[in-house]
Amino acid sequence: MSVRNNNQLSSYGQFTKREWNLNNDMKYRNAEDQQKIAERIIGECERIKEETEERTLTNKETTERRLLERIDDINFNTKELQVQRKETCLELEALEVYKVRLVDCLAFIHDNCFKQSGQCIMLRKGRIGIDSVVDEVEIALHKEIASILHWKSCLEKAVDQSEESMRRLRAARYALDLDLEHKEQSTKLEIDGANLKSTDLLIVSNVISIMDPANITRAEWEKFSAKNIANSVKEVSSSRPVRVMIDTYLQQVVEELECAYLNTNRAFKIRIIETKKAKFKLEEILAETIAKTEALMNTMNSLEQSLEDKQAYVALVNTRLGKRALRPGAELVKDAVCQSLNTESEMLKVSTEQLLKALEEAQISLRYLFQTQMQLEEEINIKTNSIKIDEVECMTIRDTMNYHPF
Repeated sequence: MSVRNNNQLSSYGQFTKREWNLNNDMKYRNAEDQQKIAERIIGECERIKEETEERTLTNKETTERRLLERIDDINFNTKELQVQRKETCLELEALEVYKVRLVDCLAFIHDNCFKQSGQCIMLRKGRIGIDSVVDEVEIALHKEIASILHWKSCLEKAVDQSEESMRRLRAARYALDLDLEHKEQSTKLEIDGANLKSTDLLIVSNVISIMDPANITRAEWEKFSAKNIANSVKEVSSSRPVRVMIDTYLQQVVEELECAYLNTNRAFKIRIIETKKAKFKLEEILAETIAKTEALMNTMNSLEQSLEDKQAYVALVNTRLGKRALRPGAELVKDAVCQSLNTESEMLKVSTEQLLKALEEAQISLRYLFQTQMQLEEEINIKTNSIKIDEVECMTIRDTMNYHPF
């Protein structure tokens, strides 16, 4: 009976009431412990969430503030670049104007100075005879040409210098433009980044190191733009002395060439006056020579007439002597008549010889006078040709050489 009762009791459960109570107490304590842990974890999570949220917001605000600061830095550098670019462009435009002035001056020197002076030298080679002399005009013309060639060489070198400066300025401007273009793109990207929200759709969530290839330090970045600006400042500063040099050249070239031009014109005028005086003197002498020639020809005519007259007297004397030679006998006396006729015959012979000699001398003199007249006429033609070349042709050409500031 007792065994059966025990078996019946054991069939109702394996644990005792005490074990059951202990188990419940353990579950209670375990639940309470888990609840406390969960409560602690909940508190810790809340704290961590609040901390991370605050840190995230702080970092976001810091990043956004630094983005804005970065945009301000880029804008500041951009303004400096733009200011320097404007200076570079202004200097480049000014230098282009100076180059145009140089080219205009060179064209003027070549077309209106060198050619005209060369034409004058070529025209003066048309002088003939003794007038082909190396006079003050010839010396002044060659000095003028030498001065023109000197300044032509100087101006050509100045053109080369201006072109080199312009090339350097364009290179500096290109560097500034490229830097500004990069700054503009960077500013746009930074503004886009600053305007992004965490709720935007196009948010990339990857490893930062993969998305951040930047390897240039801030100092290097600032140095890069500063170098571009400094290079531009250097080129602008180097260009200004070139413009000063061009200004000096353009002023000096006009002054010196105008001085050479006036000196040459003065030499021309003096030479023209000298040639005209010589021509006038030759014309006076020619007139006198012609008058003397006419007088000598009249004298020769008179001598010839006198010779003809003397021939009649000679015939008369000879006839008388012939008739008296026919006197008979003692009548052939050497009387006073015979002596007078002989004296007259001798005197007529001497007179005829004198007249013939005088006529011969007059003929020789007349030939020399004709030769002198021809020489004088030739010299007058030479002087007329020289005056035509200098006064009409050369001075007409030189009147077109009007120097003016460039």
